[in-house]
Amino acid sequence: NTLASVIPGVAKFDEPESPENIIGTTAAMWATLITGDRASPRAVATTPDLESKSAEMIANALIEYFQTEESLAKKWHRTAMYAAHHGTGFMKVYYDPADAQVHFAPLSIHQVFLQNAERKEDVNWCVIRSMLDEDTAMREVQLAKPDEECEDLPEESYEDSVGITRTGVAKYEIWYKPGAKYKTGLYAAIVGDVVVESMEYPYIIPNGPNPPRAVLPVVWWTARHNDGATLGTSPFFDLVATQNALNRINSKILKTATQSSAMLLL
Repeated sequence: NTLASVIPGVAKFDEPESPENIIGTTAAMWATLITGDRASPRAVATTPDLESKSAEMIANALIEYFQTEESLAKKWHRTAMYAAHHGTGFMKVYYDPADAQVHFAPLSIHQVFLQNAERKEDVNWCVIRSMLDEDTAMREVQLAKPDEECEDLPEESYEDSVGITRTGVAKYEIWYKPGAKYKTGLYAAIVGDVVVESMEYPYIIPNGPNPPRAVLPVVWWTARHNDGATLGTSPFFDLVATQNALNRINSKILKTATQSSAMLLL
């Protein structure tokens, strides 16, 4: 038998498969186990009468419809994957007035900038960075300033979620909760150097007899707490050395197999 027949996963010497990514495989397994045990919200009737039971059934049907429409299971799994690789995964939860619905969007640690604080409750501001294609960015600027001539917007290179290098225009969303610096809080969206949207802080919720409470539009999932910060350290750092060693071994095996006509006698 040739060496190719005894190396799992290698069918041809001239078309070797990529080395096994144990970090990615372990992260996917971890994320699947974590999100598989995630509790789903359910409505519960407050009384046993028919009206309350009917309200329970209607509410649960709406919850299931919303979860399916928003693909929440897939989005939470993506957030868990970010948490596995980066230590912290974010989920943006925001209200879109265009369709009058609440939407969810997974974000990586490279897309969110937080005020550094020991507790999440003490974080008063965040900045969310997203990349737009030139046409979309130009359209947002023109809607914000319809009477002005729109100049070329600055483009920059970035890597998308699968590692492909692309170019786009950066958009920054600034969310600042009400406080001593801004009495009414602040939300502003900036494309290039143009403020395309701004308003007082929108996410103020009632808090019973206490003063209203402001919440940020992002929640974050910390895989391992890092003392003194609201972020975490990736639990998969320990696999990096093993992954590097496996990559070197696979590389040497494939190189030897492709350059040699050696036979392995069994």
